[in-house]
Amino acid sequence: MLSGVADGSATRGRTALAPRAWFMYGEIAARQNKPALAEERWLRVHADFPKDPLAEEAFFRAGENWFVAGDFRKAVALFEKYRKTWPSGRYLEPVLRLGGESLGSSGNPDLGILWLEECVRKFPKGSAAPQSYRILIRLSKEKGEYAAALAHARAYQSAWSEEARLDDMEREIEELSSLSKGLSPDVASLHSAYLRSGRASTAEGRSAGLRLARVWLADWNKRSEALDLLREITSRSPSSFDSLSRNDRSIFGTAWTLLASALRENGSFREASSAFLSAGAIFSSLDAERSAEALYGAVDSFLQSGQTGDADKTLATMEKKWPDSLWTRRASLLLE
Repeated sequence: MLSGVADGSATRGRTALAPRAWFMYGEIAARQNKPALAEERWLRVHADFPKDPLAEEAFFRAGENWFVAGDFRKAVALFEKYRKTWPSGRYLEPVLRLGGESLGSSGNPDLGILWLEECVRKFPKGSAAPQSYRILIRLSKEKGEYAAALAHARAYQSAWSEEARLDDMEREIEELSSLSKGLSPDVASLHSAYLRSGRASTAEGRSAGLRLARVWLADWNKRSEALDLLREITSRSPSSFDSLSRNDRSIFGTAWTLLASALRENGSFREASSAFLSAGAIFSSLDAERSAEALYGAVDSFLQSGQTGDADKTLATMEKKWPDSLWTRRASLLLE
C-alpha cells in the first residue's frame, strides 16, 4: 500500500501524500539495514518533490544512514551534495559534525578539520559542538599538529567547561602544551605525582594515575604497566557511585573505558566486556553518549568471545535507554 501511494499507482496518480510515503518507505529500508535501498527511496523525495519540506530531511537522513553503516565515503558524498543544495539548511550542524568525522575516517583529515572548525564556529552552543571539539583535537594530534590541537582544547574548555572537565581536558591541555613545545611527557614526574598523592586510594592519586596510564598506553612497551595501573585504579571502584563526586565518577568511568579498550585490543574479550559494562554503568548518570559508547564496546566484546546472549541483553538495554543514539544503531548492526 505504501509503495502504491509513493508511486501513485494506488491513488490514480501522485498526491500530496507521495513525498511522505517515499520518506516512510526509506525509513523502513533503513530499519532493515539496507542503506543503499534507503538512500534510493529517500533521494526520490528530493528528485521528484524538490520543493517539499521533507526533501531536505530525506537527503540528510540518507547521508546519516551511511555514517551509521560505517561507509564514510558515501556519507561524505551525500553531505557534500547537501551543503551545495542547502548551504544554510536546517541540518547543517549535524552535516558538518558527521561529515567532518567521516572525512577524517576516510583519509581526508585536513578537510575534516575544516568542516569541524566550521561547525563549532557557526554553532558554538549547538549540541554537536562538544563532540566536534573532541574529534578536532584527535585529528590534529594524529597529524602531529599539536599547537592546533592545543588551541582546540583550550577553546573547548572555555566554551564547554563542564563537558571539558568530564573529558579531563586539563590533562589534555597539559600534554599538548608539552608536545607543542617539542617535549615528551615526563613519565617520571607523573609516576612521582601518583605515588605522592596516595596512589589509587585518593581522588588526587587516581587522577594522576589516569594521566600516567594514558602516557603508558601510547607506548607499546609499557602496555603491561598501563594495564596494571588501570586495574589498581578500577579496583577502588565502590559498589555504589552515588556518594562520589562527578569528577571522581568521571575518573573511574574513564579508567574502566581505557582498561576495556586495551583488553579488547589484547584479545581478552571476556574481561573487556565486563570492564565496558562497568564504564557504561558509571557514565549513565554523567554522559549518555559515553555510556552508550561503552555498552557498544561490551556488545562487540561479547560477540568476539561468542557470548551472543549477553550481547543481545546489552543491546536491549541500549535500545531502552538510548534508542536514538548512533552507538545503539551501530550495535544493532553488529547483531544482524
